[in-house]
Amino acid sequence: ALGVALGGAVLGAIGLGAGYWYYSRDLPTVEILRAYEPDTVTVVTDSKGQVLGEIFEERRYVVAIDAIPKHVQDAFIASEDANFWNHAGIDYMGIVRAMGRNAVQGRMAQGASTITQQVARNFLLTKDKKLERKIKEVILSWRIEDTYTKEHILYLYLNEIFLGAQSYGVEAASRSFFDKGVKDLTVAEAAILAGLPQRPSDYAPNRHWDNAKGRQKYVLGQMLDKGYIDRATHDAALAEHVAIAPVENAFREQAPWFTEHVRRYLVGKYGEEAVLQQGLQVTTTCDLDLQRVAQKAVTDGVDDADMRMGFRRAGLEHLADAAAIAERRAAHDLALRTRAALVEDPAGRLPVPERSTLAVGGRYPAVLLEVSKTWARVGIGTHEAVVPLAWSDWVYDPDPARSWRSRVASDFTDPVDVDGDHKPDGALLQPGDVVKVDVAALSTLDPALVAAFAGTPGAAASLVAARLYQNAEAEGALFSMDLNTGAVRAMVGGSDFSETQFNRAVQSRRQVGSTFKPIVYAAAINSRKITAASLIPDAPIAFATEEDTVWKPSNYSNDYLGNITIRRALALSRNTVTVRVLESIDPGMNGDVVYDFARALGIGGLPTHALPADRVSSPQNDLLCPWTREKRDSTICMDHFPPRTDPDKSNTAHRAALKPDEEHSCRACDYSMALGSASLTMDELVRAYSAFPTGGKLVEPHYVVEVKDRHGKVLEAHAPKESPQVIDAGVASITTWLLQGVVSEGTGNLARRELGLNGLGGKTGTTNDEKDAWFVGFTPDIITSVWVGFD
Repeated sequence: ALGVALGGAVLGAIGLGAGYWYYSRDLPTVEILRAYEPDTVTVVTDSKGQVLGEIFEERRYVVAIDAIPKHVQDAFIASEDANFWNHAGIDYMGIVRAMGRNAVQGRMAQGASTITQQVARNFLLTKDKKLERKIKEVILSWRIEDTYTKEHILYLYLNEIFLGAQSYGVEAASRSFFDKGVKDLTVAEAAILAGLPQRPSDYAPNRHWDNAKGRQKYVLGQMLDKGYIDRATHDAALAEHVAIAPVENAFREQAPWFTEHVRRYLVGKYGEEAVLQQGLQVTTTCDLDLQRVAQKAVTDGVDDADMRMGFRRAGLEHLADAAAIAERRAAHDLALRTRAALVEDPAGRLPVPERSTLAVGGRYPAVLLEVSKTWARVGIGTHEAVVPLAWSDWVYDPDPARSWRSRVASDFTDPVDVDGDHKPDGALLQPGDVVKVDVAALSTLDPALVAAFAGTPGAAASLVAARLYQNAEAEGALFSMDLNTGAVRAMVGGSDFSETQFNRAVQSRRQVGSTFKPIVYAAAINSRKITAASLIPDAPIAFATEEDTVWKPSNYSNDYLGNITIRRALALSRNTVTVRVLESIDPGMNGDVVYDFARALGIGGLPTHALPADRVSSPQNDLLCPWTREKRDSTICMDHFPPRTDPDKSNTAHRAALKPDEEHSCRACDYSMALGSASLTMDELVRAYSAFPTGGKLVEPHYVVEVKDRHGKVLEAHAPKESPQVIDAGVASITTWLLQGVVSEGTGNLARRELGLNGLGGKTGTTNDEKDAWFVGFTPDIITSVWVGFD
């Protein structure tokens, strides 16, 4: 019997050895865990160190084990592997306890994987649930325990584990849920994090507070039972008010246009893998404070421009009956409730599940319920809001014959106007319309609003106060650069990054209108044929071509001032004067005078070059505008117009013969170029203008100050360099003086009144049918361009 037993033991040992050999023969080495360099976050900051955005595949910040507080370590150990410090990779007693509990409950109620096993599985194996994988996991756990200290194993675990909200590791999760680093977590907060590994989504505190609170209670109980905390600490942590931060996407929330532009640059230079996984540290030229102001300015400016164009009744959805209205309000309420349910209270951000997130400044769909003479009532989900119509006077069609006070409810509710004519789309506002509102206050009982709502039905019941709003059809952009360094301080590519990521500041080529005129005037001054004191006729002019067509530029105001100075002509943006100036320095457009000058300013995507001081003209370069020579040779300037048999031809503004070359739209192909038919990007235009206030030096914009790798090694750093002298300093100075005249006494006067800045210069610009509106302005230190228009 003894021999049989010994034989069985030997055979069993041989079997175990064979099994160990079989399952371990192709296992990965645990040595790869020694130099832990996981995927981590590329952080993009502004020039002052404020975070602009994070770029990642896995949002992870690696922290040393001694930088993780002991109570955070204890919380995870108590929750996930209470015997961690004592076992050798496998908790055999834990397996027995789990098997017993699962047998009693008839389901998998408890697992038995140790932290070491989780490290083996997460780093070295797949997550399938086959027996073979489990055996390999056990073998690797033994090897990990033999090779590394418990501290290193815990370090790997706490930095690798997924905890929800796109967060891997305790540092990223701490920032996501509590808006603080892991080193600052309290015991109560640590217990919430430690409750996440099993079911991160179900226990997420920002989404399921009751579940998270229940899990926190379990973790604190485990910490108490295992001796990690005493009763007093347990009770205090359980009673602690925990402020949950809204989980935000920093990439989209802070400076999305700037961050996305930098991301594209980084991917182009270092590759997508490096940007998404290698944790680059990127310092940009952006000033986040200025960027926020710029983003608000663009949004507000686009909204203002859109409202000036009136209310678009034709695009509204209309609900015909009470049942449809009730159904839509329920859908709106559900949308409000499915967002992160967090409200502010004096103690911080407090989680309140299943509660509406209606907020001041938020814009929401609403259903129009009632319209009176002075107010409207709308439903925003289950909320009701009062809309004072005096806050929404932009909705009215302009009527110079009546003031606001004489307007009546029929303006909104009657399908017939005051003259008895039927309105094309019926009444402006009708019950059942699905509109958008901008919430101004959560209560009409707000002390600042009580007077405004006195006498309004329902105001005493504390309704929401709101304004009518409509999504803008127009778009906008802004680009702002430091003239001393070329550092781009703010860049906005549109009104809403969530709608489109197309960056109109650097990706869109638009006709620049009258903002091109200063380049024509500067080229003229540089030619020595025109001075700032020259008198030029502001009078009708026309150009005829061999196709028997005529182009007659006219002024915006359709009037003429006679002989005026260059300064006054630019200040008032007189089209005819600009065209005459261009014709005088380049008769028949046979030379490249303005083209060469524009190229010196970096326009056209061609290499810039310094313009010789004696430069007047150069031979025609047919390669750059190959079809224009014949057309331009037949162009004739006429001070006196011959009679025309076809009035349509004589008033044609643009014909094929005078159409700018689409391939080289900056090219001086015709006289319309003087009025801004060239299409440029905003950064291209700003760069060109930079030469004027800097004495002729072309300032090259840049966006990145420094890039470091995850270890702090500098990969690139912007070295300040002297901007090249591209035009004569005297010409630049005179042009700057002309542009200051635009602001002090011309079309840009509003900028001076609003800003009150000395030395401010700039130029406005519009294109045909007001599809584009521009302003480029500068002080001695900064230059900024803004655009509003239609895509």
